[in-house]
Order: sequence, then structure tokens, then C-alpha cells
Amino acid sequence: GSNHKRETIAFSKRHQCVIERAAVHLAWCNFCKAFSENNDPTTPAMRLGLAQTPMSPAALLERRRLPSRIELPQPWAAHYTREVDTPGIDTPVRHRLKRAF
Repeated sequence: GSNHKRETIAFSKRHQCVIERAAVHLAWCNFCKAFSENNDPTTPAMRLGLAQTPMSPAALLERRRLPSRIELPQPWAAHYTREVDTPGIDTPVRHRLKRAF
């Protein structure tokens, strides 16, 4: 998360990149990281009943959660397909995938 530190050259240039990194961080915090380092080894997802055991980062990223398998809210779908523009960039250039969609 060096792009979220105060004085760094690793800042995210586009809003899309900030959202993607934050999503990975939130998934790690909720499914992998223990609620308390000293007392409580459960994760927030375990407390809500979404998981029975903490996930390893490899298990979390093992399989892609595709929109064809999981329904996404409309704003999330726009981020998943990378259709979010950054204000201040006059001519945003998007990389168009040939075989992914």
C-alpha cells in the first residue's frame, strides 16, 4: 500500500488503480487477516459467517470471481470492466482486451 502513504512517488495516477488496490486490501483484511493480533484469531468474514477458517492470500486469489459467476452492482461492474474515467485526464486511453471479454 505504498501508494496510500503521504509523501511518495508511488501514488496512483488514475482513480481506477486506487479502487483496484483498495479492493484487494479489503479482501485481505476481511478474509485473511485476524481481527486481533493478540487475542482473537478470527477474521471479520468468520464473524459474519462468510468463512469458517482464515484464508491464505493464495487461496483468496486462487480463482477469479467473474461477473458471469457472481452478480455485481452496476458501479462495481464499471470498475471491473475498467470503464471509470479520471477527472483531469482529457483523453483517457483504455487498453482494450482482445480475448478476455
